[in-house]
Amino acid sequence: MQPITRLGQLLFGDSTDHPLELDKSEHRDKQVELDHKRDQLSTKRDRLQERLDSLRSEYMAAKDRGDENEAETALREAEQVEDRLETVEGKLDVVDQMSQTVSNFLNVYEMRELRDDRYWERLMELDRDELIEMFSQETMSTEEMTQRLDTAGVAAEDVVSSFSAATDRLHANSDLRDEWEAEFESRQSTDDTVPDPEAVFGDLDDADVDDDLSDLQLS
Repeated sequence: MQPITRLGQLLFGDSTDHPLELDKSEHRDKQVELDHKRDQLSTKRDRLQERLDSLRSEYMAAKDRGDENEAETALREAEQVEDRLETVEGKLDVVDQMSQTVSNFLNVYEMRELRDDRYWERLMELDRDELIEMFSQETMSTEEMTQRLDTAGVAAEDVVSSFSAATDRLHANSDLRDEWEAEFESRQSTDDTVPDPEAVFGDLDDADVDDDLSDLQLS
């Protein structure tokens, strides 16, 4: 499935209706839902980052004690946390792209109120994927939107690449072992004292953070 088609499915489901056939309030409701999803994902991202920072402290403290087993245990959990963190950050990127797409749809209604119908009619000639491809690039003012209508429908490889990058980042290979080992060796060479590790955070319940985008589907 093409990235833009996938983005359209997340926003509008399996409907083949033209997005501008929806009432303006429906786009506004989607924006509210996306804001809520962003808040949820931001909270998960912050909790995962806190856990990763805590595990880093545990790793360093265990290395200082010469306890390689404890250090390895902290590292293995950290790699799992980092995978989940990258997944959440990738989803945040997608939610941002969905949000700016919806914002542009909302601007279309304002544009129709301020200008004559020829701009609206031009947009109505485009299919859903063409509209989403144009609107997902960046949030546009009504003036910028009208300026782009002449080139609407032209492939935007940078948009496709941006969306692909967000989804391809999910479950990237971890390089924590090399990074933390290098940091530990650097600390050893510059400072013989190590502060007490930070308090260990409780286990995180992130079973709903998987490697696909299904939980971003709008109702």
